[in-house]
Amino acid sequence: MAVSVRGENQGLALTQVFAIGGAVLAGLWFPFELLPSFAQAIGKFTPQYWAQTGLQDIMVRGSDAGGGRGFWYCSSMVPLES
Repeated sequence: MAVSVRGENQGLALTQVFAIGGAVLAGLWFPFELLPSFAQAIGKFTPQYWAQTGLQDIMVRGSDAGGGRGFWYCSSMVPLES
């Protein structure tokens, strides 16, 4: 992206377009199911969609972040297994 913009302000604007557009297509502003089918198909390719789905799995559906190992184990920088 940095190659295609002419200046810092244009880069910031383009970044905001991608971030906000991805948030809309991912269903962060309103329910994903209300989007048209073509927008839902595009939205599933955004990182925002998968982040929201993972957060909903943990908070609403009672899932955990590591398949039974727990959040702190999976998010630690130091490997706990040898």
